[in-house]
Amino acid sequence: MSTYRHLKSNAHNQAQGFISLLNWQGNLHVIDHLMLAARDSGARRLVADIEAARVEPLAMATPPILESIRRNFRTWGLGTASAEDSVVRSTQLIVDVQLPQDGSTLARAIARIRVAVTGHDPRARLTCTVTYEDDRGRSVSKTVVREYSAGILGG
Repeated sequence: MSTYRHLKSNAHNQAQGFISLLNWQGNLHVIDHLMLAARDSGARRLVADIEAARVEPLAMATPPILESIRRNFRTWGLGTASAEDSVVRSTQLIVDVQLPQDGSTLARAIARIRVAVTGHDPRARLTCTVTYEDDRGRSVSKTVVREYSAGILGG
């Protein structure tokens, strides 16, 4: 018998895990790869359709990010993630990256003052949403927002 009760917690755990400091790929955290890809490409949103194995924009689909998606979602021909997969029709991952230089002039000025006063690196905000559509056509979506040091981007 199919179960749907764990889909919300699974979506939350997948979102949290993807932008976690525990998600390491190559020599950097995946959040660092995301910040670098956002800076280099000018794109601020990564959208991955897991079942279709499609990631957009391609400029954000760097090898470490793609490998992390494959590993974290254990799909794309790499086996199933859990028993709940039998009820999941589609999975979408969306990551929005807000870099310290994004935003209004006032927001950037406040960020520079905060860095000067605290001595901490500027902060980047990552918002990760995982959405499942189940075999009944119902969607379950969970969003996690985290702020991290953007020191990897340099001054």
